[in-house]
Amino acid sequence: MSEPDFVETLIVGGSLAGLTTAIALAARGRPVTVLERTQGRTQRGVAIGLGRTDLDLAVGTELSARVIEHLGEDSLRQGPYPHPWWNVYTALRTTAEELPGITLIDGADVTEVGEDDESAWAVTGDGRRFTARVLIGADGYRSVIRRHVAAHHPYANYAGYIVWLGQSDFPPGVDGKKYRVDFESGGPELLALYPMVQGDGTIPRYGWAWFDAGHNDLLREIGAIDGDEVLHTPRATAIPDEVYATMERRARKWSEPWRTGLKKAFAEHDVIATPITEYIADTVVTGRVAIIGDAAHAQSPMTGAGYYEACADAASIADAIGGDLGKPAMALTGNDPDEVRVALRRYEAQRLQPMRRKVQGGMSFASMLG
Repeated sequence: MSEPDFVETLIVGGSLAGLTTAIALAARGRPVTVLERTQGRTQRGVAIGLGRTDLDLAVGTELSARVIEHLGEDSLRQGPYPHPWWNVYTALRTTAEELPGITLIDGADVTEVGEDDESAWAVTGDGRRFTARVLIGADGYRSVIRRHVAAHHPYANYAGYIVWLGQSDFPPGVDGKKYRVDFESGGPELLALYPMVQGDGTIPRYGWAWFDAGHNDLLREIGAIDGDEVLHTPRATAIPDEVYATMERRARKWSEPWRTGLKKAFAEHDVIATPITEYIADTVVTGRVAIIGDAAHAQSPMTGAGYYEACADAASIADAIGGDLGKPAMALTGNDPDEVRVALRRYEAQRLQPMRRKVQGGMSFASMLG
C-alpha cells in the first residue's frame, strides 16, 4: 500500500480513541489517515463500558450499528456488563478497515511533530513523513503529540498508586450473570471486579483491578516513574518474581469466586502493573494540532468514564472539523490557518473545562489508599 504524501486529517494513535475519531470523521465525509505505532496489536486491557448513545453521538447511528454488529448484538442486550477491551478494539478496528475514507498504517512510530501556517506533520523513527491539514494526537498518556501541544507539561503525573489488571475465568458451575460490577475493600487496598460480556451474550470471564499503593518504590527502581512523572507501564518481565509471589499470597484475603482466579493470575505472571496517571493539559490545541483522550486528560479510573469520554472527544473534534452530523455547512471548507484554528478552539472550548473538573475531582482518591 502506498503511503499518502498529504492527507486532510492525520490521527496519531490507533487505539480506541483514535479509531472512534477516525470513524466519526468518516461518518461526516472526511477522509482520515491513522498512524499506529504497533505492528498488529495484541490483546490487553480489561473492561470497557460501551454505551450505544455515546457511540451514536460520535459516529452516527449507521456506523454505530456496524460497530455493534461486529461486537455482537447479544452483548448489548446485557446492559449492566462491560465488554473485554479486546472485543471493543476489534469491533472498531474492523469497522475502520471497511470504510473507504479511512487509511490505517501500522508500524508508524511517530517521534516528532510540527506545524506551520500551511500544514502539520508527523515524522516516524524510520524517517517517514506524513503531512496533513489537521493532526490529532490520540497516542495515550505517554503522548508524543502532547509534547508539541503542551511542551511545558509533557508528562502525565503519577497518582501515587498502581493497579494490577487481569482477567480470570469464572469457576466451573458459577453463573457469571449472577454478579455485577462490584468492589471489595481490603485494608487500604481496593479490588474492583467486572464480569465481562462476550459477543454472544455469555459471561464466562471477569476482569479485575487491584488498587495498591504499596509498590511505589518498585516502580521507581525499575524506571517506570521518575519523581512524580509516569514514563511507561512496566513489562511483566520487569517485575521481580518475589513480587508476584507476594501478591499471590495476599490474594487470599479476597472472597470467592474471585480469589482463585487472582492467585492463578499472579502465579502465572498474567497481570499488567499499571501506574495510574492524573493529567489535564492547560491547552489541548495549537494552530493545526489537537490532542484527545488520554493524551489530553488522564483521570483516576475510580472517577473516570473511560470510553464514554473518548466518544465525547471524538464527537466534539469531528463536529469541529467535519461539521455536525447532517450539517456539513459547519465543516472546514478550506486550508485557511485561521479557519482551522477557530475549528480546533471550538473543540477545546467544549471539552477542556468539563474534563478539568472531572480530573480534579478524582485527585483525592489516592489518599484513600494510604
